[in-house]
Amino acid sequence: MLPPMIRRVFVNRFGHLRALWRIAIFLLLTFALATAIGWLIRFIPFPDEGDALLTWKELGDRGGLTLAMILAALIALQWIDRRPLMLLGLGLLDGWKRDFGLGLIIGVVMISITLALLWAGGFMLLSLNDLTLNLLAGLSKALLLFFVAALLEELMLRGYPLQAFIEGSRVWIAVILLSSIFAVLHLDNPDSTIPSSLNIFLAGVLLSVCYLKTRSLWLPTGLHLGWNWMQASFWGMGVSGYHVQWSVFAAEPQGADWISGGKFGAEASIVATVVVALTAYLIWKTNKFGVTEKLETAWSAYPKGHGLPPDSAA
Repeated sequence: MLPPMIRRVFVNRFGHLRALWRIAIFLLLTFALATAIGWLIRFIPFPDEGDALLTWKELGDRGGLTLAMILAALIALQWIDRRPLMLLGLGLLDGWKRDFGLGLIIGVVMISITLALLWAGGFMLLSLNDLTLNLLAGLSKALLLFFVAALLEELMLRGYPLQAFIEGSRVWIAVILLSSIFAVLHLDNPDSTIPSSLNIFLAGVLLSVCYLKTRSLWLPTGLHLGWNWMQASFWGMGVSGYHVQWSVFAAEPQGADWISGGKFGAEASIVATVVVALTAYLIWKTNKFGVTEKLETAWSAYPKGHGLPPDSAA
């Protein structure tokens, strides 16, 4: 039996392992599983696609890391936290298809409104690319790759780490920290700017709001996918500084980068700042999204923030 002073370093007053240690265990599990899965993926004979942005090898690498993160979270929930696996937020519970579908629609509408405003103001030129079978194949491939990329980032930044950190801190602190990490992860992207970092931070807040409203990863994953795929593969803009090979339209930014987004894409535009911030506010205020009864019941047994007992309001 550990002395009370040492025990408090590891366990909170509700008898739960502290969030910091749970997150550390999750990260170690993810690293170990990703290493093992990555070793297996090396034996897959992926085709040589040169320096293309979206390749099957990249899908394998991201897919392996996504699988490792899911397994690590489920192991942590099952054997470390002793909690229901549904708390990860990827269960096929009532309403998951609705949340994912609405997320897709919201993401598509958001980036399309941003593009329309830039085009109407003369800050974006659009031209239609040739519609071919190769284009259709490229769009389908991009949709799959962007889905895996979106799911990976949601698991990393709105999944187990955010969920555990909320319990060990205030909700707003957890959201700000994880959204800041989201922005930092994009700093090395081509043509990154201060406005692009601000917008990615705001996007992290928006996606966190989507998770908090539903306690599910389906709404933020759908929104993330809809925004990225529509931006890159339909409108032909840069997505976080990268440009895909196949797109329905080709978008060419015009004028000041802080308005058009420049080479980084619309994510660096002041127009996107307004669209993302307004969407986050509207989703937070609406009653159209909510936590399913099963998830609400499961979460009610655990603290909703630092120092808050189970069943207490966050």
